[in-house]
Amino acid sequence: MDKEYWKKYYEINPKPSPPSPFANFVLENYLYKNKYLIELGCGNGRDSIFFAESEIDVLALEQCENQVDFLNENFKAKSNIKFLADDFTHPQAKFEYNFDYVYTRFTFHSITEDEEDKTLDWVYSKLNNKSLLLL
Repeated sequence: MDKEYWKKYYEINPKPSPPSPFANFVLENYLYKNKYLIELGCGNGRDSIFFAESEIDVLALEQCENQVDFLNENFKAKSNIKFLADDFTHPQAKFEYNFDYVYTRFTFHSITEDEEDKTLDWVYSKLNNKSLLLL
């Protein structure tokens, strides 16, 4: 991933836009309230914020520290969402629990096949029984 490109992009465009059509589809068809979702590569946070507003507990990973700082500062009043600076292809964070949903949108096209394999292995190890990968 081109971290420098995205860092500069988010310096100019930090604010979340409306949720994606995919997020709307996923919420309407697959998600249940009070479940745990991790978003891999949350970008400006638009889908993560949308899910949190729909009573989903969200942990959103983003590699650009400046964007994570902006999101945590501006959305800290929401108790069911946390933004974390981490690379989802090589997560460094230790997670206290597994997830009911792993959500990622427009991310896998930007990583290598080896990173895809490692990410999918990691995702599999972090899902609860009968959980979903939403890609």
